[in-house]
Amino acid sequence: MLITLVAASADTTSALIAAGAVLAGVLAGGVITAATTAYFEHKREKADTRQARRLIAEELQSVLNHLDHMLKAGKYPRPDDLAGFLPTSQWESGRVVLARHIEDDTWGSLSPYVDSIHITREMVDEAPRDVPIPEDIRKILVTDRELAAECYAALTGPTPWEPNSA
Repeated sequence: MLITLVAASADTTSALIAAGAVLAGVLAGGVITAATTAYFEHKREKADTRQARRLIAEELQSVLNHLDHMLKAGKYPRPDDLAGFLPTSQWESGRVVLARHIEDDTWGSLSPYVDSIHITREMVDEAPRDVPIPEDIRKILVTDRELAAECYAALTGPTPWEPNSA
């Protein structure tokens, strides 16, 4: 009988060890899966943020170019030149990603500025053609240009060009 008890005890111990090993394997697999998922999610969010920064910075560069051209010419663009004038489509599609991941200071200057671009676009769209830009409007455009440059710099670092001194 003692031999039977020892054998039964050994079988129980073996079964418990086996069950413990299976449970440890399941737990380890769960931890590895969770860690891997978190790692790849972090990488995806980082890539999404980088992409949104780049595309919105590119859009701000277009805004800068449009404002520079208009200020240098001293007149409003022709109606056929207004397609794609002062773009904001990348902002509309990337703002949610940036809102989650950029610094509060950057968001605090970028969001109000880009949201106000449509006002400048409408002002230019409604302006008379073939007349010089009035001085008061020119000052507004210079300020818009400076704000665009600041927002660009906030997303990418310093601008590669000097602000328009015109």
